[in-house]
Amino acid sequence: MMIKAVERKMIILIDGYNLLKLIHDHRDIHEDEISSVVRILGHYQTKRNHRITMVFDGGYDTYQTSTEQYGVLIIHAGRVKNADDVLVALVQQKQTNTLVVTADRELIQRLKVYHVDAIHPLVFFKKVRNLLLSEMKSIKQART
Repeated sequence: MMIKAVERKMIILIDGYNLLKLIHDHRDIHEDEISSVVRILGHYQTKRNHRITMVFDGGYDTYQTSTEQYGVLIIHAGRVKNADDVLVALVQQKQTNTLVVTADRELIQRLKVYHVDAIHPLVFFKKVRNLLLSEMKSIKQART
């Protein structure tokens, strides 16, 4: 009898502006750029059976707000907290099978006590991009 390996759903917490500023060469980030990346991440989370949450500093409200776009949970920290504080709180709640996407050294130091892995945003996004490129290649080969 064969036992099929069960892949556990990974929780991926992303330092939103940290990722976007690295992808878009440290310039101002516009809503359409955020939406485009969130759409790509939504596709990735579906294909990999992960759960992605992006956390951003600020927002329109004093307190934390959240919405969902393309299946990705988007959290704005509000004016009371910053994204790092929200990410640490999320890690405290979901330590098991959690990956944090950030290049923020101070945040990585804060997370060490929870024994959570962190990955550099460009390394993570390369994995996302490679999945998309692989799918596009498969589609192209299927058509020929």
